[in-house]
Amino acid sequence: MNIQSLLQCASVAVLGAFGSVHAQLAPEVVDLYREIEALPAAGETFELLIGEHAEDLLLRRVRVQIDDDAPLEYEYSAAETAALDNGGRHRLLRMPLPAGAHRLRVALISRHVDALPQTPRVDATVEYPFDKGDGPLTMDVSLVDRGWLRGVKPEVKTSAQPTAVQRNQLAQFAADAQRGWLAALEGPQPSLPAPPSPAVTRYNEAVSMMRSGAQDAGMALLATLGTQDATDPGTRRVRDLANLTLGYQHLRQRRGEAAAEALRRVRSPGPYGNAALLGLGWSYLLPKAGASDADADAPGGWWPQDESDSADLRRRMPFRYNWSVAAGERADDLHDALVAWNELVGRDPLDPIVQEGMLVVPYALQHLGAHEQAQARYLRAVEQLQSARVQIDAALEQLRDGRFLAMVDAETGDGWRRWLADLPYDDGTAYTRILVERVEVLDALEARRPLRDQQRLLSTMQRMLDAQAATPRVDALRQRVEAMQRETAQQLAAADAALIAAAESALLARRDGTGAYLSEARFAIARLHDPSQRAIDRGVQRVASGAGP
Repeated sequence: MNIQSLLQCASVAVLGAFGSVHAQLAPEVVDLYREIEALPAAGETFELLIGEHAEDLLLRRVRVQIDDDAPLEYEYSAAETAALDNGGRHRLLRMPLPAGAHRLRVALISRHVDALPQTPRVDATVEYPFDKGDGPLTMDVSLVDRGWLRGVKPEVKTSAQPTAVQRNQLAQFAADAQRGWLAALEGPQPSLPAPPSPAVTRYNEAVSMMRSGAQDAGMALLATLGTQDATDPGTRRVRDLANLTLGYQHLRQRRGEAAAEALRRVRSPGPYGNAALLGLGWSYLLPKAGASDADADAPGGWWPQDESDSADLRRRMPFRYNWSVAAGERADDLHDALVAWNELVGRDPLDPIVQEGMLVVPYALQHLGAHEQAQARYLRAVEQLQSARVQIDAALEQLRDGRFLAMVDAETGDGWRRWLADLPYDDGTAYTRILVERVEVLDALEARRPLRDQQRLLSTMQRMLDAQAATPRVDALRQRVEAMQRETAQQLAAADAALIAAAESALLARRDGTGAYLSEARFAIARLHDPSQRAIDRGVQRVASGAGP
């Protein structure tokens, strides 16, 4: 992936995080659900609402058990978490429950806003015995921060029916969580879509300025965005992207110190930390302020644009010759670059930026004269790249044998949230990070999502009808549900095929890129073992320096 593509994908990801697009169900499905919901009930309905009132905490997962029934677990997507944080309410349960004594057990699992993957989650559990009468009952469970002495505790409130305020909160949650069909069921949606984030708007404005030739104005706006205060995750993400874009723009113009200043402000780990570390290393090898072009061995106007340019760069900057060894300030620059690049190579081996890091580290070691260490790192790169290619092959098998779709549709929630969850991936699913970088895959997922929602809602309708006594009206409704289930299944099969095709294309492209890095690592090892190449390089250096043949 070249850096331009990286920034484009990053921009798409930022816009997606703040977008207001709602996946819609077919209107006839929503109308049918309302008809079934309006059927006479036995007056034993139990509803459970989930909310969150804890500053600096994001609710990620909830586990609920009623009496001795099997527990229900629901994992919230990033959009749903933000909707709860905005004061929304999620209706987790609506079910028949007989009158009498019962016990509710709820576990709320959350994380701090800036938590890293290894940071422990915050667990809050409540066990709540209650007596239910003959009528309906609504319980509202919220995660509440009671201060540093009392900690985070669940709070339970009960009422016969959802209040007017709660109904508005349910509708607001559905709208904020980008689930327009649910918002339509819960109540009226906002008349106007939510405005885009001001930070996203300003970032797009800065990029537009630079593309239209107003480089200085665009970079000045990026610098402002890159140093702004950010109190929410979305704005911090835009701030990182602004610094990344600004840093690489400085690299284009061969301003190493300015590039390093911007790239150091990018959070690492973070969504753009890998690209920042790669650029930071190269920034140390650019001329210092006041240095002449003669002080650098790189061509004017260079910047790291893609893998092939970086590979060429490793052969020409800051040394034109494979066996050149740095000394003095140049050696110090290489040591500084190694600090950033060594941090990079310990990260996701499927990331092409990390794969680039696997080769720039031995490149730097080689030009410091540490040839044995360089060879060891090249051999390690070969091993890692081979393993990455095996991992991609295993991922392709998951696409073709159905495990990928099964993972997407796993009943930890609505299926979509797995793509936006901040929980760590294990080795078997790490490839999904490749997929969410591709706009084609995200589009296919988004096109498929309302069909899966529709399929689940139709299954819910079927269960609701199963609880009704057989009547001509109920039978007619059941036939309509079955007909819509067949039609939805056909549409979903086509959407599945489109998603698999887009995902396979993304993985094959990454496999090709990994293979290219693997070939380059092997070539570098061959050059290290080629004595004739070493002699040629040294001879050319002597001639170039005027020392004679």
